[in-house]
Amino acid sequence: MIHIDSHSLSRPFEGPASRPRLMIWLHKLSPALFGLFIALTGIAGLVLNFGSLASATAFLAGHGVVIEEAEKDLGMVPLDDQRKDHFRLQNLSRREITILGAKSPCTCTQIMALPAKIPAGETFDFHILYRAEKSGKFIEDLKIYTDDPVDSSLTVRLVVTVAPMKSISSTKQGSRDRLSQEFKTTKRRTGRAIKPIASLVESV
Repeated sequence: MIHIDSHSLSRPFEGPASRPRLMIWLHKLSPALFGLFIALTGIAGLVLNFGSLASATAFLAGHGVVIEEAEKDLGMVPLDDQRKDHFRLQNLSRREITILGAKSPCTCTQIMALPAKIPAGETFDFHILYRAEKSGKFIEDLKIYTDDPVDSSLTVRLVVTVAPMKSISSTKQGSRDRLSQEFKTTKRRTGRAIKPIASLVESV
């Protein structure tokens, strides 16, 4: 005798129409996922080509020249001293670009090695020399001019703090007074001066 399960007769037929919804959605989204994969692959190629995501983004936006680090902090510079640094420009275009010149709002900043030419896809470092002529904190915006039709003018920022001479002298004098006091204290305790400390005080 053949036994027929009444429950099996009530089950729906499991064919192509009853595929899981996830598979159906993946099938519908496959063209979009493929397009996203192609886009990400293209962006990764641009990043490898230009060295950074910022440069790749600038290239996609149509820029011909970018500055890798548009702001430089020279830190603390003593009065009447000088400090050198540089800014790096990258040519993103397929032609040679000329850096025509640059302009500083202060005579204390000297811009060197301009004008200059940057071959296609190459970088160029233009150097600056800062002379600390007066004390205080200063922020200078330097203008760079090029023959690129999109980026004919670029701006870089220079931040520097100039320490007055009296503060430097006061620090040195404070160290000398401290060493001298240690020398006197040691002499009172031992009845004689310790030679290394005495030599150190004399050399300051």
